[in-house]
Amino acid sequence: MIRRTTWIVVGIFFGLVAVALLFQQNNISSKVDPTLTPDAEYLFDLEDNEISALAVENEEGNNIEIKLDEYGDWIFKDTDLRVVDTIALDSVLSQISTLRVLSKISPSPPDEDIGLDQPTYIIELDFTDGNQSTIYTGKTTPTESGYYVGTDQNEILVVNKSGIDAIGDLILNPPIAEKVIQSPIP
Repeated sequence: MIRRTTWIVVGIFFGLVAVALLFQQNNISSKVDPTLTPDAEYLFDLEDNEISALAVENEEGNNIEIKLDEYGDWIFKDTDLRVVDTIALDSVLSQISTLRVLSKISPSPPDEDIGLDQPTYIIELDFTDGNQSTIYTGKTTPTESGYYVGTDQNEILVVNKSGIDAIGDLILNPPIAEKVIQSPIP
């Protein structure tokens, strides 16, 4: 004969199987649809375009201007014969191409409240398609994660701080290559 405790264990087992089947059936009908995260928005759309000239001026009036020459080499726009360190410049150009817009500010606060009345940097870009763009960099945001930026389309944006800092560093640390003098002895 089967003991009473055995029947209790068998009953509990069938009860758990029934609950599992009901739970599985309800779970199938209530699947959660995944939500897509929005794509990152960049300050400049450089998908089919490249930068052909770059000018940066800080609030003290110091500036640097670099452009592509007719051979596709980067040169300083001034008259001296300094050689551009293309590796350092490519790093900055990469930062420019990935300047993320963190938010759009609307309605626009007064320029003096966000530092656009006396911009920290004025950044002018020329593109290979002939277009130009100018951005004006104001104060850092209260969280210090970005800068307030005014565009030539009269938009006020918050852009990631590290990218703007890299562009501004061009003035203090211009990408000047060390001149290599070839030895006359082979």
